[in-house]
Amino acid sequence: MSDIVSSAASATSPIEPSAAVSGRALSPGRRTLRRFLRHRLALFGATVMGIMVLCAITAPIIAPYDPTAINLVNISQPPGRDHLLGTDAVGRDILSRALYGARISLSVGVVAVAIYLSIGFILGAVAGYTGGLTDSAIMRFTDVMMCFPTFVLILILVGIVGPNITNIMLVIGLFGWPGVARLVRGQVLQLREMDYVLAARAVGGSRPYVMSRHILPNVIGPLTVAGSLGIAGAILAEAGLSFLGLGVTQPTPSWGAMLNEARNPATLATEPWLWLTPGILISLAVLSANFIGDGLRDAFDVRSKAGH
Repeated sequence: MSDIVSSAASATSPIEPSAAVSGRALSPGRRTLRRFLRHRLALFGATVMGIMVLCAITAPIIAPYDPTAINLVNISQPPGRDHLLGTDAVGRDILSRALYGARISLSVGVVAVAIYLSIGFILGAVAGYTGGLTDSAIMRFTDVMMCFPTFVLILILVGIVGPNITNIMLVIGLFGWPGVARLVRGQVLQLREMDYVLAARAVGGSRPYVMSRHILPNVIGPLTVAGSLGIAGAILAEAGLSFLGLGVTQPTPSWGAMLNEARNPATLATEPWLWLTPGILISLAVLSANFIGDGLRDAFDVRSKAGH
């Protein structure tokens, strides 16, 4: 989480609305998009992630078999014409399970990150803009939360409440916000002292108006970067939980659960198609999310000359 926060914090610096621009200058949004489109790794990551999302959405249409259907006739079949990626120990099609598994793994990444971004943004913005005792109380609570090893807490809570997709999303989301709160607070502390914010407050602008008009637009950049990088961490967390048997329950497919089914040493050696498929998909998803995060960081960095 600290790496995510440090990367996001360098994503942008305050954008003053009064900055003079020439008639030919690009708008901030178009300039940001141009920088992102010139980042080759980010484009690669966005393309791969887009394909994964499309496959996850259309899995009921494009999956050749029922991912949970047991077929004892085709047990542990290697990749072939009928089963392009082979079958598992009970005859289930690996390709179908991988397609449906994408729905679980990507959903956990997006929903969990959305939860902790919301919590972190609210707490960080309130702490940074209000200051005083409110700031101290929120930050001390944040410090306490950051003292505990996040994954261990997630393991304990999932073990208590039970391993299902909803609980995994909630638990990961509820313990991922401290770094985001610190990031947002730091941005707000910097922004609230900018001249245009002081001017807006001097002419009678209310707190909600100043926050929504002058502070929030400058926090969106680093928050977006933190979110894209956080998706990679959430996907890995779900895969780790499923690998340990604390993820989604059988027979629901997920990439981590597929790895768990192939962890037998004999299986690893003689049936590599069982673990190569989910392993490659997890690696591609995490790499793609990180590449997108790097591209967004560079795109939101106003000091970058790319795309000018």
